[in-house]
Amino acid sequence: MIALFGILFTAALGSGATRELPDSVLPGQSFIVAITLDPPPGTSVAAAEDAPPVGWAVSNISNSGTFDAQTGKVKWGLFFAPSIPTALSYQVTASGQASPCFSGTISYDGVGSAITGDACLVSAPAVSAWCALELSLLLAIAGTILLRSRI
Repeated sequence: MIALFGILFTAALGSGATRELPDSVLPGQSFIVAITLDPPPGTSVAAAEDAPPVGWAVSNISNSGTFDAQTGKVKWGLFFAPSIPTALSYQVTASGQASPCFSGTISYDGVGSAITGDACLVSAPAVSAWCALELSLLLAIAGTILLRSRI
């Protein structure tokens, strides 16, 4: 990370994958898990896997990926250059689990690393007095709200 005039910049060296989850999710709601790939220059082969929370329904897996029910993981690859995708995705349906977390691995040329970015959806109280009434009404109507957290 580089600071310039008080602004932080991250150098894009290409070395991993980043997961993006929605800001909030209600139990029973379906949403897309998006994973952006950033392979290092010269990468020949790539593969990825991501584990959604146990018991969540998985569907609509992109890029010919599959769901392995034995391991509970969504799996993609092998992808060979020059056809390594820049994005992977799948749809999940949230359950009422209290602190659901996702975990995954990206592998470029046989070297694996954790997928970074959004990892967990957590229950959270109102964040300010401004939204306290709206959040209270929403909780009274729908129950638990799950919010994302990053690793």
